[in-house]
Amino acid sequence: MSLLFEHLEDPARLVVMIGVMMGLRIGEILGLRVEDLECGTLHVRRSWCRGNAGGTKNGKEREIPVPQFLGEALRDYCVQRGTTGWLFVGESGKPLSDRNLIPASRLQGCAAFGNTSFLLAFAQAYLLPRWEETRGVFLLW
Repeated sequence: MSLLFEHLEDPARLVVMIGVMMGLRIGEILGLRVEDLECGTLHVRRSWCRGNAGGTKNGKEREIPVPQFLGEALRDYCVQRGTTGWLFVGESGKPLSDRNLIPASRLQGCAAFGNTSFLLAFAQAYLLPRWEETRGVFLLW
């Protein structure tokens, strides 16, 4: 997983990190605003898909604690890009598109990525090891 992170440049690296480390959908990630990052917590309030803002998939907002490593990377990124507005913005001033976030040349030989791959990577990296540690008693944190 870290090999993938090392080969991507921001903002794509951060988008993939959020998807894998926090289990967010790509639309939820692209719908983030700088103001949604607050004191080590990420507020998921909206999504962005194909040029349109909308609600989350289930229509509910949620708060998710940000892992320290990711929080530091996001803080550094925000210092460079500004303190308000869309977190991952393109030249148009609108959120980036999931269709051209990572140049195709960087994905040659890789499986396509999207919501399913983010969620599977999240499960493999974070949920399954904890499932085994707790002998099948799944704890939500």
